[in-house]
Amino acid sequence: MSPTSQQLQDWVKKCLQGSRSHHRLLFDAFYSDGMNIAMRYSRNEQDAKEILSNAFVKVFKNLKSFNSSLPFMPWFKTIIIHSSSDYYRYDHPMIKDEIGNSGIDIAASAGTLDQIHYDDILRLLQQLPDIQRAVFNLYEIEGYKHAEIATMLGIMEGTSKSCLSRAKATLRQLIEQLDSSK
Repeated sequence: MSPTSQQLQDWVKKCLQGSRSHHRLLFDAFYSDGMNIAMRYSRNEQDAKEILSNAFVKVFKNLKSFNSSLPFMPWFKTIIIHSSSDYYRYDHPMIKDEIGNSGIDIAASAGTLDQIHYDDILRLLQQLPDIQRAVFNLYEIEGYKHAEIATMLGIMEGTSKSCLSRAKATLRQLIEQLDSSK
């Protein structure tokens, strides 16, 4: 259950005063939403948990910079995205040539997307190479521009565009395979 704006302001204030119990309240209140975001950017649940853990460390370390009169979730989401980027850039460096040769562009059948559940989509996203998954999420889901993505991931803008194109082609192919297996 999400806290009210007043509760959140109180929790932030108590966290800044060092209250471990309020750290726990904040963690518990936003863990599930945070995990959903982290799963979109990770290869598997273990990576997502590590990304989310790193994000919470950053949240608590930088809580004094949070304006508690604003919604918490957008601020938290940004931290998770940056934590994901850091995780793959520094802790688990992406291979720049991970783009691959998947230039296949298969269109999914008309009814396929209507039948795919969130868990299936998440599983398909997790099959993408790290860099393609990151670019796809940042561009298609979060709405970042290629120049911003390039800066965040430490790649060239053209590489970002190429990764997005290949991610889409790979996803089309995976969706087609999913459709044919049903």
